[in-house]
Amino acid sequence: MVEQGRPPIILKNMVRNQLTGKVPGALDAVSSAIRKRYGKTVLAIAFYGSCLRSSNPFEGILDLYIVVKGYRSCYERLLPAVSNLLLPPNVFYMEEEFKGKTVRVKYAIVSMKQLERATSCQWFHSYFWARFCQPMVLTFYRDEDVLERIVRCVCNALFTFSVRVIPCLEGVFSVKRLWQRGLELTYMAELRPEGRDRAITIWKSNRDYFEAVTPYVLRAIRDKKFRVERDREKKLYHLHITRNERFLLCRLSWALRIVWGKLLSILRLIKACFTFGGGVDYALWKIERHTGVRISLGPFLRRHPLLAMFFASWRLLKSKAIR
Repeated sequence: MVEQGRPPIILKNMVRNQLTGKVPGALDAVSSAIRKRYGKTVLAIAFYGSCLRSSNPFEGILDLYIVVKGYRSCYERLLPAVSNLLLPPNVFYMEEEFKGKTVRVKYAIVSMKQLERATSCQWFHSYFWARFCQPMVLTFYRDEDVLERIVRCVCNALFTFSVRVIPCLEGVFSVKRLWQRGLELTYMAELRPEGRDRAITIWKSNRDYFEAVTPYVLRAIRDKKFRVERDREKKLYHLHITRNERFLLCRLSWALRIVWGKLLSILRLIKACFTFGGGVDYALWKIERHTGVRISLGPFLRRHPLLAMFFASWRLLKSKAIR
């Protein structure tokens, strides 16, 4: 039984400082455009991913999370609201001009209520808590209450990530090993083959943040199925866990996450075909980027996104890009 209580004040302050850091001016323009599009339902906008790590908003596609009050207040039609609730998040694409340059943005919509559940230990799959435990910056938040709730979501994501990953570690582990192994596992649980190299890159880019917050996260863990002791002198941690608990919490649980995650990834790609213009092209680009498999579609399949994604899925299975 995992006890997930209030995060330590010092951890909350570290997370708050990260979330309220400075962002490039281009992000202000993007945030304004999104708020104009969705109105008062927007509670917060979070910037994360590779463009945040590179500090270059014009390189690649910006990744944003739009946190909203609720899905019915966000969409005019019922169908996208229902799809966002049943298979979060809905993903959209937009472009915004800033000082004569084009900023390309991919943004995902999630309600505050669903985000609070999805970053907690109540949420089985890693999609949300694996993202929100990594550094991100808020380009907008409605008020201090919203900021406090986002801070709590990030703290919970850090806690959930650690609790899910620790049973898969050796008897003695470091903060570096915790994050690299955790990132490897969460990549395996989606339609993306990035493994050790990608995990190392993210660790190096965010090392200071991970090393600062992790000791406070591990200190707050109260789990009857395993125990972690810190060796302050060597900056290592000792894991005490039985063989049976390791099997249940590591091998079995992550095997289920990997299978379930592949299915969710395919379903999200299918859904993306209907959420914005050029959705099929986006899905194919995403597949090639994460699997290395290039899939060409004829005019007929491009006019029928659902059939296109079933065909793409069959090609991926045939090429063993996903298992």
